[in-house]
Amino acid sequence: MAVAKTKRLDGIFRQIGYSKWVFARAFLPSLKILIPLAIFSFAFTTTMSLSLDGSIVVIALVLFILFSFYAAIVTMYIIDSVYRREKIDFKKLLPTSRKNFWKFFIVKFLTALIIIIGYLLFIIPGIFLSVRYAFTGFVALFEKKSIGDTMDYGFELTHGYWWALFGRFVILGFLISVLYVLIISALLYVGSLLAPITSTINSGIILNAITSFVSPFVGLWITSFYYVLYRDIAKKSVTI
Repeated sequence: MAVAKTKRLDGIFRQIGYSKWVFARAFLPSLKILIPLAIFSFAFTTTMSLSLDGSIVVIALVLFILFSFYAAIVTMYIIDSVYRREKIDFKKLLPTSRKNFWKFFIVKFLTALIIIIGYLLFIIPGIFLSVRYAFTGFVALFEKKSIGDTMDYGFELTHGYWWALFGRFVILGFLISVLYVLIISALLYVGSLLAPITSTINSGIILNAITSFVSPFVGLWITSFYYVLYRDIAKKSVTI
């Protein structure tokens, strides 16, 4: 399978701007899945600090991973509906998410395995592969392809765009790092003002709660940006 490129990618600031538009309109619908994910994340990470039976920890870990994947699929379908300016219908969206769960899970597992092997081979192959396979999750959900074809198409889709994508991912990583620092710092500052009231609460629990509830929404914006990139590349590529 080969993919021919027809045009250059849109400018990064245009893509960031459009991803913010997508994020803003996907935010409220995504609360239905991201709030439960945040609660689950907080409960799971708090449980990890307790001395519990090993089997309970393993079960909790498996459930957390599975729900995290399901939440990712649901938010990706929400983002897709927003991008297409379609009505978000959870009666259709949730069954579709469940239907495609295992395909998405296997594709992401294979992608992660390939990238990890690449990193074990002196890091650089891992960096290369992480860019080439950046959109396999979207391909798994939005392209009617088998798992094998999904992996092939996801790899070929990014051919010719490696440096453009790598640069965008570096800039995105920097922006996310700054955003995280600002959000966490602001929330910790508010927490310090409330210290007389919350002095009996463990500071680690407070930080864990903040991280658990901030991370899913930062992830929503990251996914929005990746989705905009994916659609930009897909519409400028022709399978031959």
